[in-house]
Amino acid sequence: MSSEKTHTTQPISYDGIDLGITNQKIAFIGLAHKAFRERRPLCFPPLVIYDLSTDVRDRIDFFEVFKKEPLLKVLESFSISVSFFGNGLYETVDGWQCFLEGADRFGEVLYYGDVSLDDLTCSIVRALELTEDYYNLTNYIKNSLRNSGVNCTIQMRIEKDWEGYSSNILNSISNERNLPTAKEILDKIKHKFDSSLTSAFVLCDENAMPLSKSEIRRIALENYGINLFWKSDFLDFGKYNPLILSLVDFEIGMSSPIFIGTSRSTFSCFVTFEKYCKNREYVRNHYIYNDNNSDIQERHDNGTSVNAEKALGRTWLRPDLLNKNDNYLSFPMVISAHVSNLGEYISRTSMVRGVVNSKLVAGDCTKKDLHHIEGFEISVSESAPRVIYKTFDIHRVESKWSNDGDYSGSKGKSLPLSGFCIMIEGPASLTLDCIYAAIFSDHDNIVVASNGDECKSISGKGKLLCMQIAFKKNNTTRFC
Repeated sequence: MSSEKTHTTQPISYDGIDLGITNQKIAFIGLAHKAFRERRPLCFPPLVIYDLSTDVRDRIDFFEVFKKEPLLKVLESFSISVSFFGNGLYETVDGWQCFLEGADRFGEVLYYGDVSLDDLTCSIVRALELTEDYYNLTNYIKNSLRNSGVNCTIQMRIEKDWEGYSSNILNSISNERNLPTAKEILDKIKHKFDSSLTSAFVLCDENAMPLSKSEIRRIALENYGINLFWKSDFLDFGKYNPLILSLVDFEIGMSSPIFIGTSRSTFSCFVTFEKYCKNREYVRNHYIYNDNNSDIQERHDNGTSVNAEKALGRTWLRPDLLNKNDNYLSFPMVISAHVSNLGEYISRTSMVRGVVNSKLVAGDCTKKDLHHIEGFEISVSESAPRVIYKTFDIHRVESKWSNDGDYSGSKGKSLPLSGFCIMIEGPASLTLDCIYAAIFSDHDNIVVASNGDECKSISGKGKLLCMQIAFKKNNTTRFC
């Protein structure tokens, strides 16, 4: 079925937005969410080629850069109609507001986790495929770097416009290393990798650097033994506009085995986030240099946080506490745990109807002295097994059995849980086992229990940090 059809409802769009290509992607995500929420058709906005050196803004068709069919397929699957009536025949919405919503949408994936991979935001990002000419250009440089043994890409935000942004905005909202010099960036990288890193590709606006390319290359080679490459080593800049050059940088950064940037750049965040969406797995070996450590640090947020502390934090990692090799079954369910000094930690297995993805894991194993689970509730869909559950607080006070959607435990009373039980009710209890696991504050070991048995710490006095729930078929039918 084609999305190119006549609509009775006027479509929405905007006449481009004067931002870099990454932020234009984010604005389109916001436009798609607005269309989905309001049940309106949309028109694809033009893309803006913004030349900072000349302050000239040209507009080109969206599909000159990105393939049409993958995006149409995603929008159609979410019942978002597309109009191709052209400029002037749509209701104009605020492109900046679309950007703000898009930024919120890709940021919220941090809290939802892998279950977001099938939602609208990640599906759009996964469908952003370059047209053949753009793909061939980026592929040429990727192959050249690979043949030269370059497996690291460094985003150096040292340009004049970043200096102004850091001074006027970033320094007023954060105490991070917002404007390190090229030498300071290389110093942190060398501190991390020592002599194992000998070459890297540099992403930046070469025309706006405070030092020449040759000077930065000399500093890197003489002081750190690192040979640096730039786009201009492979391309004639005069043949390509800034949008193309930015796309080249982005694609190389995303394909690089090691990527280093600043979390305060949406470009850097989206390199990680788009890789997460397209590979559908947790992104490793992506680092940031804008925190206050002496070396670069690996981010654990899949690119969803601009704040360095959140980007480095492991609170929302949702570790696997159960053996991945077991044949666990997934059902549409939600667990909402109240975690001290954090609030509600919500984990769900389904956000898109018909797709069950991700695991039910709630809590934080990385901050034993700060985050403890004080209570939880479990909500299940009509197709999921009915469950009941009870909890034990830190004083071993036992709750009554709670049903689907009822909260068990406390909130804000400094009473962490020291144990819990979960069991299946109804016919499903004859053929399914409910398996649950937890980590407690008194030991790093994972405690596993099932079918109403108590899951408690080894000492019986540990505070509940993290919990996971799963189901599997049992080998025998139970009648007693």
